[in-house]
Amino acid sequence: MSQQDADLRERSIGELFGKLSSEMSTLIRQEMALARAEMTEKGKEAGKGAGLFGGAGAVGLLGAGALTAGIILLLDLAIAGWLAAIIVGLIYVAIAAFLGLKGATRSRRRRRPSLNRPSTP
Repeated sequence: MSQQDADLRERSIGELFGKLSSEMSTLIRQEMALARAEMTEKGKEAGKGAGLFGGAGAVGLLGAGALTAGIILLLDLAIAGWLAAIIVGLIYVAIAAFLGLKGATRSRRRRRPSLNRPSTP
């Protein structure tokens, strides 16, 4: 039997429960600190990923602008430049309206509860 075991046997139940409570609080505090540190690290990585994703979107938008200018200049060879710009703009507006209506239809379909399926708690 070690010295520590002998010390524990001499203590009262109240003292042992007090020590257990103290050690449990320390353990819980340490686990919470570890979880906070892990979440901070994951948050930093997610932030970097979001920044790269935003950068990709911005560069993609610049590319779309360059393609738009190219299309307008190509159409300018056949018709007036201002008319080419209006035609390209109207095509973009039509595509945006189509996508917006499709998105609205899908979101309405998702929100409507189904009458055939029982609701889950």
